[in-house]
Amino acid sequence: MSKYIDENAAGDDPSKAMEDDKLLDVRFTTEDRLNHALMTRIDDTNRAHEERAELLDAAHKFDEAKAEREKKLPDTPIMRKIDFVTIRVPGDKTFYSHRPVRAADKIRFRAKYEAFKNASGEPFEGTPVEQMPEIKPSQVETLKYVGITTIEQLAKISDGSPMMSMMGGVGLKQRAAAWVSKNRRSSLVTQTNEAFKERDDQIAQLQEQVKALLAASEASRTVEPAKLARK
Repeated sequence: MSKYIDENAAGDDPSKAMEDDKLLDVRFTTEDRLNHALMTRIDDTNRAHEERAELLDAAHKFDEAKAEREKKLPDTPIMRKIDFVTIRVPGDKTFYSHRPVRAADKIRFRAKYEAFKNASGEPFEGTPVEQMPEIKPSQVETLKYVGITTIEQLAKISDGSPMMSMMGGVGLKQRAAAWVSKNRRSSLVTQTNEAFKERDDQIAQLQEQVKALLAASEASRTVEPAKLARK
């Protein structure tokens, strides 16, 4: 099993483990499962009614025995809804985990779990892979089939992944990596420009405040001599 799926194999670097988790394809679902505990209780209750009815039969109290048997509960299957989580390593169809949700999953994948419970859809942690330039719909479909939903996931996929031998996987990864690098630089430029603009705006505001204070001070100096002259 992949170490990225096994939550007990996070390693010594929690921050690295968190980054690895972002690359996983994680899906929460609700499934119907037989309520074994309740069905066992029903079986025990019905067995008790039957045993009492047999005793009444032996005592020739057939009407009471019939009434006792009518108290039996329906033995039709009773289902209960259970939340499941499916965790896959993008690009690898052989490593995956599908099991009931644990308390640790709700913390480990908090955003996705809360979105699932709120029925607001699964949040993207990255750019949808279909937004990568010149990618074909068939390639998008195949990528999603192996759990790759974002360009960032595709850019960081392992060179040993089976996906790399499919449909030109090497070229797709290289294009994704180039896209991420370019857009990351663009993002840094945008952030830097916004920071400079914010700084310039603050300087302009301070300059206006200084001008106002100087004007008020100058007005005060002009008024004081006038008062003394009148005296």
